[in-house]
Amino acid sequence: MLLLLTAAFFTVALSEDGQYDCDMKPHRGFGRDFSQKFYFDADWNDCFALKYGGQGGNLNRFETYEECLASCRYMDGSACTMPFSDVDPIERDRGCHEKTCPKGSTCRYGMMVQCCDTKLDAWGIARYDETCPNGETASQDTVARRCRDLICEKGSKCVQINPYIARCCGVKKRGDGIE
Repeated sequence: MLLLLTAAFFTVALSEDGQYDCDMKPHRGFGRDFSQKFYFDADWNDCFALKYGGQGGNLNRFETYEECLASCRYMDGSACTMPFSDVDPIERDRGCHEKTCPKGSTCRYGMMVQCCDTKLDAWGIARYDETCPNGETASQDTVARRCRDLICEKGSKCVQINPYIARCCGVKKRGDGIE
């Protein structure tokens, strides 16, 4: 039975030429040799930081954000910046100038025109802000879903900026030797 389960695991995990499996849930691995890696979140159609332990894990782990996007992101995703935040329009027309979105939603252009929940959309856009909610400078572009998955540079600390996004905030300014 154990042999059968092991074979089934490797059959699933080694799909897509054995390189990556973008649909797997993130796995931090084991060990204490922590490094910043990235994983693809299919619900978000985006990549997030992952604090990797150095051993084990799974095939949804990438060295860089860019590698993660190039390997997994589909280009026909939602125009909304948060998963499950699209709202049915009052009228279905071709463009935002002709589309009527319900109160509390905003019209967005993407592969298709969509109405997006305004509050959730603002939380999604916050990942790109140059400052954190406490007024400190956002010290790097890398974001995670939770602080436990983010490694911040010396002089900065992780702040959960909303229920869905965590980022490093601190005294260093973006571009001052920070990648």
